Amino acid sequence: TLTITGIAAGETAIMIKDSSNPPIITSVNISITPLNPLIVVPNNVVVYRSSGSGQMTSATVRISGGKTPYIFTPATNTAETANVQFLDTVLIISGVASGITSVVVQDSSTPPQTVPVQITVN
Repeated sequence: TLTITGIAAGETAIMIKDSSNPPIITSVNISITPLNPLIVVPNNVVVYRSSGSGQMTSATVRISGGKTPYIFTPATNTAETANVQFLDTVLIISGVASGITSVVVQDSSTPPQTVPVQITVN
């Protein structure tokens, strides 16, 4: 298996050699396939612990693009700060205690695309 990472589309030369044969130089045409970008909206969330003030006590974050399935990795302090439910292409976030935490959304592409979601609970 040979993996070639290109910066731009075009033709390039590669040299193949081993210890028992003379080197071979060949041309390779490189094409760039645009990625389907991973989109996380919003990626900065502010929620409140109580609804008494009429302020938002939960938020919905929508995930699209990239390559499914998505992987969600909460920061180590997330459980103490926010309740985060992972539902396929949606995060539902509600406040538990004042603080700041985050969740990283990652897709299944190679290499994976990641988007951090910052969560502030007031």
